[in-house]
Amino acid sequence: MCRSWLPIAAIDAVVGEAPMRAVAMDANYRMDAGALAQAVRADREAGLRPFLLVGTAGTTDTGAVDLLDALADVAAAEALWYHVDAAYGGAFLLLDSMRSRMFGIERADSVVIDPHKGLFLPYG
Repeated sequence: MCRSWLPIAAIDAVVGEAPMRAVAMDANYRMDAGALAQAVRADREAGLRPFLLVGTAGTTDTGAVDLLDALADVAAAEALWYHVDAAYGGAFLLLDSMRSRMFGIERADSVVIDPHKGLFLPYG
């Protein structure tokens, strides 16, 4: 489930409208890595140049965590920059009992974690 900042960041990064593709989710609201790989291939065949994959480590709506390692496999195979949005769920990396849900996050090229969400810390 895409965070609201992503379309705005894409426009800023590309200086104009950038095509974005929504990818099918599984029954647990996680991005489907097989559907992702097919979408990247289809985009390349259509003459587009995919360059960014954003995985989610905890959505604010459902708490869903994408299968980050599977997404990292696709990113590596397709030479995509792999970013993980862990703004909401990243604090769970501190808990031994929850760390396994984030398996593969270490393969990301970039990660965002917001302490004010999961750790209830103030801004500033």
